[in-house]
Amino acid sequence: MRLWGKEKISEQQLIEGCVKCERKMQEELYRVFAPGMFTICLRYANDYYQAEDMMQEGFIRVYSNLHKFRGDGSFEGWIKRIFINTAIEGYRKNLVLGNMIEVEDMKNDLVQSDDFHHLSADDLIKMVQKLSPGYR
Repeated sequence: MRLWGKEKISEQQLIEGCVKCERKMQEELYRVFAPGMFTICLRYANDYYQAEDMMQEGFIRVYSNLHKFRGDGSFEGWIKRIFINTAIEGYRKNLVLGNMIEVEDMKNDLVQSDDFHHLSADDLIKMVQKLSPGYR
């Protein structure tokens, strides 16, 4: 049996208190696990603020799913798995968002010359037809 905090709270008491939405137990859970879980989030985040977002999302998932903890494995391992999955999901989300280009940024990359204005509609259609179907 593992004990936490000044009042020596057992793991089972901590879990039961959090399931009952007892603020004191939720704070204790956060205090005990936040440093280690933040380290996990930092490994997957691009910066400190993204890591904070991942950590917040991770604790929301822990509190929301705590009633599902069966006690088969270690409680810390269960929490760590939630945080790893949350961090990976956040990392993937940041990759997708990072690859998006704002329309305003694209305007700067547009061709500014008149090279294409002399082409007829038929020429343009022929050029488009030469493209692979995915680019048409």
